[in-house]
Amino acid sequence: FGPHSIYTTSSELLERVRKEADKYQVGIHIHMNETMKEINDCKENHQNKRPFEYLNDIGILNSDIVAAHCVWLDQNEIDLIKKYDVKVSHNPCSNMKLASGAAPIGELLSQGVCVGLGTDGASSNNNLDMFDEMKFAALLQKVSTLNPKLATADEVINMATFNGANALGIDAGSIEVGKKADLILVDTNHPNMTPMSNALSSNLVYSANGSNVDTTICNGKILMENRKLLTVDEGHILSEAKRAIAEMKELREAEAEE
Repeated sequence: FGPHSIYTTSSELLERVRKEADKYQVGIHIHMNETMKEINDCKENHQNKRPFEYLNDIGILNSDIVAAHCVWLDQNEIDLIKKYDVKVSHNPCSNMKLASGAAPIGELLSQGVCVGLGTDGASSNNNLDMFDEMKFAALLQKVSTLNPKLATADEVINMATFNGANALGIDAGSIEVGKKADLILVDTNHPNMTPMSNALSSNLVYSANGSNVDTTICNGKILMENRKLLTVDEGHILSEAKRAIAEMKELREAEAEE
């Protein structure tokens, strides 16, 4: 279930979502603590409660929740996240584009919170490139804390793989016997990947981009090989997207003339 946020859904709807999520044993994704305005509005509307305190009061928090953003947290909210094993989806590109702020990722990780990486929607991210998210996750933490040792390449790789799979409840995220074969093959024979560092994670986080991915495998099924999509017609999809965008522009122009 995906209730957008506490400021676009009522408490009654959130309680219904919790009931249905429990019934069908599925997760909940919700945007949380993205901006200071959200915090202030929540306190004004819910008896001085911050967002996670409000969700706790109405019985929503549980380990099946993926909370996107979590930029503006206080220690009590971090304690609630830990208590209920709420998973956090960090969206650095979106947070920077919208000037939302920098999430306290170092603090969350040091306290044992599962933090994965996300992109947010295309309108506040644009290219949805997870390699960009890795790079900016590392850089944003460093510049916001003035600590160049925070958010190491290895930590960010772990956020993008193991923690992400854990947050989604998928038995993947690392190469182990019995886990799903969710893998990518990265072509390192490119100028942006040269020279190769002794620490591959540094090249992947700071130098690579989505265009370096040669092959994608999902649960053992090859979806892309030699940069060619095997399960969909990429040309047709691009053509349909351009057609849809043109129609939307025409509708917008027509509405503007009315």
